[in-house]
Amino acid sequence: MTPEEIAAKEAEDKRLAEEAEAAKKKEEEDAKSKMTDQEKLDALVAAEVAAKLKDIKGKLDNSFAERDAALRKAEALEKKERDAELKALEDAGKFKEAFELKLAEEQAKYADLESKFKSLQDTNLEITRNTSLKDHLSGVDFRNSRALEMAFNQILPEIIKNDKGEWVHRSGMSIKDYVKGFAKDEANSFLIKPKESSGGGTTPAGTTPAGNGKTSLLGKTTAEILAMAEAGQLPKSK
Repeated sequence: MTPEEIAAKEAEDKRLAEEAEAAKKKEEEDAKSKMTDQEKLDALVAAEVAAKLKDIKGKLDNSFAERDAALRKAEALEKKERDAELKALEDAGKFKEAFELKLAEEQAKYADLESKFKSLQDTNLEITRNTSLKDHLSGVDFRNSRALEMAFNQILPEIIKNDKGEWVHRSGMSIKDYVKGFAKDEANSFLIKPKESSGGGTTPAGTTPAGNGKTSLLGKTTAEILAMAEAGQLPKSK
């Protein structure tokens, strides 16, 4: 391109950018003119809050940057002082003291790494425990997600590691077997979705056939009555 063509293109790009900016400004003004007084007030408040938050975030970022810089400076100064101390000991022929200083530094590094590794291990163990329990609970037909959550929170504290490093219930039962027993326990029936009647005279577990609508509720637990209600087997009132 010739210098004239380049200049013409730059002028055209500038004109298009100015037109786009003008169109955007006009669109914002048109939208603003259609806003109610409340909407204008809300927009003004939102803009003010955003501006303040931006200012606060900038200050926080600066503070964190200054803190990190100060920490790096302190670490560098500590290392410089340790190196100087170590060199002074070696120059003075105090090799034992120099060795002990190096050893202390290495032990401190090892202790820090060990602590981080243990923390990571604990996190991984918690994940495997939680995942195992959730997998076994997923095989139970709970009434809803809240019931599933209640069962999970109730059983979780009772899960421990046995001598073989396996996650089990504190009773010694495997998680799988304990969850099965938990689901069959009448005390937990309010969490479990009742079995639907398949016809042919079969009825949900823990209920009595309704017969002619004269099934007695005497001796029934609350869970059994709820199950009967869902199955439409409660006696009809006369």
